[in-house]
Amino acid sequence: TLTIHAIVDTYARRNARVLVTALTNNAIDNVIERLLGDSDPDAVDFVRLGAGSRMRDVFGARLEEMGRDPRAHFARELGEVYDDPAEIRTRLETTPIIVGTAHSILREPWIAALAADEPPFDLVIVDEATQTPEPLAAALLTLGRKAILVGDERQLGPISVSKFDPDRQDM
Repeated sequence: TLTIHAIVDTYARRNARVLVTALTNNAIDNVIERLLGDSDPDAVDFVRLGAGSRMRDVFGARLEEMGRDPRAHFARELGEVYDDPAEIRTRLETTPIIVGTAHSILREPWIAALAADEPPFDLVIVDEATQTPEPLAAALLTLGRKAILVGDERQLGPISVSKFDPDRQDM
């Protein structure tokens, strides 16, 4: 998580758009926790996609301490901040850091619409990559110009193992 935070921080400070995703909500919460621990409140601008977080209240309190409206950082609450759907879309399309589980990211129609023309993110980081099924990871990787897969070989092994033989001609 420290490495992910350092990479995200570096890219965001360069005005790049970063997508951070993982298979579980817990991993996403860990990333947000690191982002909110940043000593520079101006460096933290993210929107969390998906059903939300068990840590929502903790994150909300930290955002309020930073002088931010927590609702502007959780996709399901954006309608409470912005009256016009175009403003919500602008928020989603211009926020430097988007975080969410792999499934919540791929269910977002605005991401699919943007990805139809070109990758909407400068960098995609897939945390828990060793646990992410290959088709899901492949779909996520199409969303960025660059990608970083993060995993710990001492945790769970891959969910599926390919027996692909590149020398076979009948495939």
